[in-house]
Amino acid sequence: MRFVSRVLTGLLIFSFLACSKSSTQDTHIYGQVRTYGTEEVMDHPPVKVQLLHRRFYGYFMCWFCGYYYHVQDEVWTDSLGRYELQSLLYEDEDYFLAVDESTVHRAYRYYKPGQVDTESNRIVRFEGSYEKNYYLTAYGWVRFHILSTDPQSGDLYTFRAGSHYETFSNSVDVYRTLRLRGNQENSLARTVVRDSIYTTVEEHFFVPAFDTIDYEVRI
Repeated sequence: MRFVSRVLTGLLIFSFLACSKSSTQDTHIYGQVRTYGTEEVMDHPPVKVQLLHRRFYGYFMCWFCGYYYHVQDEVWTDSLGRYELQSLLYEDEDYFLAVDESTVHRAYRYYKPGQVDTESNRIVRFEGSYEKNYYLTAYGWVRFHILSTDPQSGDLYTFRAGSHYETFSNSVDVYRTLRLRGNQENSLARTVVRDSIYTTVEEHFFVPAFDTIDYEVRI
């Protein structure tokens, strides 16, 4: 019985320490949803901005522990993409700024937000009022001209850019227009297979947001 009592006492102490938190701070966060790579407001607001609290779930010494994200506060942006959030935050907890992906419509010409808990979206101040902008990655388009410069019978060509992958044989002279990440450096990989020898080259290029550029791929 004495051993059981000690175990229970230890578990109670552990639970108390696990649940104890630092003092809360009244935090006011404001800013604008903008197009990545610029300081310009996003095209066609509004979207819903969220303040997410990353919480731990599971039990002591559990196998399936992890995190979930609680919506601490949320608000729609105005016609200029501006938002304001306010909440009591614990200084030793993790909070992130996010945009509800269900409100980022394809017509707005933006990719849906990706990973939530990136350092760029972390809340780092826990009192007073401060500005923090959120950046959405816009679409950009590339019109590729894929051209074999020295075609030989039996050649095999592969082309990969973004999520697009395509294979050609013998010779190739085609155009493909693909949507890629705007205001960022993108890459492509082109491969020639000749006489069972693989030759792969990777190229990098910048794609402006909301625009279409021409790019020749000589294989």
